[in-house]
Amino acid sequence: MARSNRKYPKKPCINPGCKILFIPHDRRQKYCSPQCRNNFFNDRRHEENQTKYKDEGVLREMDKKLGKIYEKNVMINQTYVSLEVLKNEGIDPNLCVRTVQNDLTKQAIRWYYSYGLEIKDTERKTFLIHKRSKF
Repeated sequence: MARSNRKYPKKPCINPGCKILFIPHDRRQKYCSPQCRNNFFNDRRHEENQTKYKDEGVLREMDKKLGKIYEKNVMINQTYVSLEVLKNEGIDPNLCVRTVQNDLTKQAIRWYYSYGLEIKDTERKTFLIHKRSKF
């Protein structure tokens, strides 16, 4: 296959991180090199994921904090935790991965990942912390 003898004027690479003026070998060429194109799309995907998975990081952090509270409460044989303690630890009881109804109490359990919160007393604003079983 013969190569074209067409000449195209210099143009800037559309990657904002690249300031190179290049001579395209095709009219449709937008990037100065394949690596520059890869860098552009990798950076764009990284920024999309920062916002897309932001809540997941927050939920995982809350799950770790709930685990610490749960372990501390098991040590002192306390079965509930107050809303104030949750707020002081930075745990939002309304934010969760999914909600499942407890068959025994008919209350909603808001699950994070390994731990969940169930309202015990709405007047006193206390919650039960549930730990997910391995099975």
